[in-house]
Amino acid sequence: MLALVVILILLVVTIVLIVRGCGSDGSTASKPSPGASTYAPDDRWWPLIQTAAEKNGVDPVGMHKMMLLESDGREGLVTADQFYGLYQYVEDTWNGEWNPWRDEDMLDGRVQIKATALALKNGKGPYWWPNTYDPAFGE
Repeated sequence: MLALVVILILLVVTIVLIVRGCGSDGSTASKPSPGASTYAPDDRWWPLIQTAAEKNGVDPVGMHKMMLLESDGREGLVTADQFYGLYQYVEDTWNGEWNPWRDEDMLDGRVQIKATALALKNGKGPYWWPNTYDPAFGE
């Protein structure tokens, strides 16, 4: 039983180090994320993310990575805790005055991308996505 616990702990530590970008030499120096020109995921959201990010002055690579961490790109995902869509919004946040798309379908991925780019521009990233913002944006 103790051996299983140790193995699980080592697995979790390994995953955390990979997500945080720790080098194989054990260093934790941050590595620059690839620029949008070299990062080319093959999914339908990438072009929309690039456009929204550029319009709002945010990192498209970070936005894409955060989307993958939140929902794995599943637009219609609704969790048991009532988080919705690509970026896993709760209704109260989505319906806030900050969001010019609040009257749109919260499960529309195109709209969530636009809203998320605006939220990131306004500094909401670390607060609204506390578990995925830092790994996605490398901070």
